[in-house]
Amino acid sequence: MVCSTARHYLAEEFDVEYCERHVRRLMTEAGLSWKTARPEFHKSDERAQEAWQDGFKKARQPGRRIHDLSH
Repeated sequence: MVCSTARHYLAEEFDVEYCERHVRRLMTEAGLSWKTARPEFHKSDERAQEAWQDGFKKARQPGRRIHDLSH
């Protein structure tokens, strides 16, 4: 979807058309990601997801540094 949006933008703004593969290459060269994030990993087990979410919540507590997960 990101590439189709970029292709549409390039066609509208600059009147040029590129194939999806070329748009991906251009985005990669520009340091942009053409991949979209999933809200959660679709193949991970439920306990692993819960453990990750619990660790994330603890790291976001007020006054706590994100990189300090030892407590």
